[in-house]
Amino acid sequence: AVPHANAAQKPTRLNPSGYVAAARVLQFVHALAVCRHSAPSFLGQFAAPLARHADALSPAELARATWSYATLGLRDERLFTDVAAAAAAKLHFFSANELAQIAWAYAAADVSAAEVLFSQDFALRCDMLCRDADTNPRVLSSLHQFQLWCEERACSASMLSAPLRARCHAAFACTTAATPQ
Repeated sequence: AVPHANAAQKPTRLNPSGYVAAARVLQFVHALAVCRHSAPSFLGQFAAPLARHADALSPAELARATWSYATLGLRDERLFTDVAAAAAAKLHFFSANELAQIAWAYAAADVSAAEVLFSQDFALRCDMLCRDADTNPRVLSSLHQFQLWCEERACSASMLSAPLRARCHAAFACTTAATPQ
């Protein structure tokens, strides 16, 4: 008998204690969110490995993690707190879309443990990346939703500049179902 080509590979166990790499967990969670699948009850347990390895994730993965959990309606304070700290350290490596994803996610999840991320540096980075007239309207719309959340919470450090706020509002007014993916 010829052995199967994958016979040497051990099966991956979905285990919250760390056997599955954070990136694989993230792929699974993100796939469910993109499909707008209802969150299975066991999904919350995978937030711990993601939180534990947040500092090893790229800006895209950090944004994807928060977006996925917020989209699925899963609000894990530790995950959002650890991602905020990791993202703040990598803020200058985020793209406009990644900033919009992470901003929208914190607003949608209504997580207050993000002061370290949503500082004046965050607002300046958004202003810098969204200066171009060709900035994706979905990015601007998501930032508008974030801005509304900041105003509701009176977090002045995260306020976007007046010109960017106006562009975000205009984009929001013209865009429907504006959550970045």
